[in-house]
Amino acid sequence: MEEVQEGIEQVDESVELSEETEEDELNRPRFDIIESFFLIAFNALGDIAELLDITGVGVVVGLAVDFINGPLTVMYLWIKGVPRTVGKNALAQTVELFPFIDILPIRTVAIVYTILITNHPERFRKLQSALSFAKKVKK
Repeated sequence: MEEVQEGIEQVDESVELSEETEEDELNRPRFDIIESFFLIAFNALGDIAELLDITGVGVVVGLAVDFINGPLTVMYLWIKGVPRTVGKNALAQTVELFPFIDILPIRTVAIVYTILITNHPERFRKLQSALSFAKKVKK
């Protein structure tokens, strides 16, 4: 009888947890359109400035952009409260430090990904489940 009671309590706890996660979904940080525009523009300008790496002057400009743009973006995301994507953006900003790889628009793609996954997590969950299903079918 005690085992049944414990099972019922566990089910009740899981229902409460699912309700809490729904509330968290509603209260989670989101990026509005103006904020998204400025984040994308700030990172895109950094990627465009790094295209100057092809010339000799661009190396200095690229390093300055990396050491200003990278930490500012990561700190902003951390202060905003987007913990799932801060690490991914920090990795993208670190990759931008390598010469000739920084010509790729990695930081802009990373910030667009961050905005999309933060504002529309349900779409990415569906995409992840579809990809995992495709991997199972492939095997």
